[in-house]
Amino acid sequence: MRRSIAIVCAFLSAALVTAPTASAGTTGDDHPNAAAAGVDEVAQATKFRTALGFDASVGTVRTAAVDRTAFPDLTFGVPLTTAEAAEVLRRNQVALDMGVAVQTLSADPTWAGAWLDHLSGGMPVFQFAGDITGKSAAIESLLPAGVAFRVDSVQRSLSDLDRTKSSVWDAIDVLRAKGIDLTAVGIDTPRNRLRIGVLSLGNDAATVLTGMYGPDTEVFQQDYGTADACPVNGCLPIKAGIGTTDAAGNLPCTVGYLAKRYDTTPDQLIAITAGHCIKLGNKTSPWTHGTSDIGIASTKGAGTYVQAYYNNSTADVGAFRTNSLSDANRRTRNLVLYSTSGTTADITGYEAQSTQVVGAVVCRTARATGVLCGNVQDTSVDEYSVVWQDTTCTTKLYNYLIQDSVEYSIDGIGGDSGAPVYSVTLPYPYDRYKATMYGTHFDSPCGTAWHSNWSGWYSSIDHGISRLEASFPGLDIAMCSSAACGLPDPIGD
Repeated sequence: MRRSIAIVCAFLSAALVTAPTASAGTTGDDHPNAAAAGVDEVAQATKFRTALGFDASVGTVRTAAVDRTAFPDLTFGVPLTTAEAAEVLRRNQVALDMGVAVQTLSADPTWAGAWLDHLSGGMPVFQFAGDITGKSAAIESLLPAGVAFRVDSVQRSLSDLDRTKSSVWDAIDVLRAKGIDLTAVGIDTPRNRLRIGVLSLGNDAATVLTGMYGPDTEVFQQDYGTADACPVNGCLPIKAGIGTTDAAGNLPCTVGYLAKRYDTTPDQLIAITAGHCIKLGNKTSPWTHGTSDIGIASTKGAGTYVQAYYNNSTADVGAFRTNSLSDANRRTRNLVLYSTSGTTADITGYEAQSTQVVGAVVCRTARATGVLCGNVQDTSVDEYSVVWQDTTCTTKLYNYLIQDSVEYSIDGIGGDSGAPVYSVTLPYPYDRYKATMYGTHFDSPCGTAWHSNWSGWYSSIDHGISRLEASFPGLDIAMCSSAACGLPDPIGD
């Protein structure tokens, strides 16, 4: 149903660090449990290793699943050798280091995007339309010393592809009249082409769309994205990646991260999750984590709830305030749960969507599917998001277009909505993982079963915050990136 874009990177000549090893297993339903959610761990490991250019043979994957001595590291949700885990951490840092270059080069009218070529060892690739003379020198000055990279000449600039992408939506009525229903429109950066998802490949959809937008356009069958809000759990104190439900227990979601509201007196500590969770959940009673009340829907004005799930929104995010919690259970504000054994990493900041690159390795900690890792596939895709009346996916409750989302190679199921998507690195002194936030998960293709070859979508952190602040004038939000965020306690209601 979906193709995976391969990830690339240059291997370390030696393991620069010895990554702390995440312990296997779980401690019960207090923590995300991928196996309990039906995740095929062998398929996930095969997919992850293949995408990174690691040995993904049947024998290696099966050995890795049981040999904790040779494959001790579970940092990325699949068994890796210590050297492999160190290499993924290195590539993650390379993806972050590309940010300044990507931001600067995007002003060039011939700019055609950047990505990580994992089949070439994680090589950063910078693309331009037409002549690339002199580009390498400019890029070298924007990267840390010694980072190898490649510059490719392609046919179309990113701005040209963006204009074409917009024109597809302009033709939506014409296409519907032909029996062609769009579900997503994005850009395949490595292949320098448009990607168009359709509900069905019938009615000559591929022929019609390639005739309209060029023979290299990728046309693929894809169902509407489905809001992943159904069943799950977590562990206090509150942090990114723990599960929550509304007071009635009928809308399980996941906490994406904690943030501070500066427009209230005193400041409020809030939790960001998916907007459709706040829109559909109980608004007057506390959200819960297990049996603990952890917050109530955040408001801006009388009875106006802070969420951005509506048609043509640029993010699917919402917030609840954490005043139901004791101060002890919200003392540390910048943690993300990144292993099924309860291990945490420190959130130190976020990567703006404009500097995220295709191929970047990201992980997600979610209530239903636990910790899974994959790679960014499309950094700007307009995705139809549907909230269904029931699990049969036949009656639509809401059908909204969420613009400018990010697609990544991790499927989700009910309960994963709002989950943090992040990249982990291990900077000196190599004693504790650091997490750079990429976004919050909101959608996957419809279905109650998890699929290793399906994708998911997330709203970037900066788009989510800016969308909320634009939707609610006067709202002032900042993601927590330090343990002292919101201190001193008590923080306000």
